[in-house]
Amino acid sequence: MIAWAFLVWLGIGALMAHIPFLFPNRILADPQINPGDGRYLTWFSGTIGFWMGAVVPWNVFRGKIHLQQHGENVQRSAFTRTLGTIAVVLVWLLAVPVMVVKGGLWPVF
Repeated sequence: MIAWAFLVWLGIGALMAHIPFLFPNRILADPQINPGDGRYLTWFSGTIGFWMGAVVPWNVFRGKIHLQQHGENVQRSAFTRTLGTIAVVLVWLLAVPVMVVKGGLWPVF
């Protein structure tokens, strides 16, 4: 399900890359490439950063807590799972807004 959401999110970015007023600040892209491609590269970079920094770790740590609550054996300690979940929440609260603003995605959100 998470992989499908990732692919759909990239598809949304491919559709929105052709709308120049949504994110005109292509900070992450090279100024010599096509503006539509630059917007899509900015969207792609933001998506990868968000997924690797927030979605995947959240599912790893929170999923292990969920499995333990249902009586299954997990390989990580409770301290590691809790600390990982707190770290992911901090990434969501602190790093994601910075990525959105500094990555040039601000007019979208």
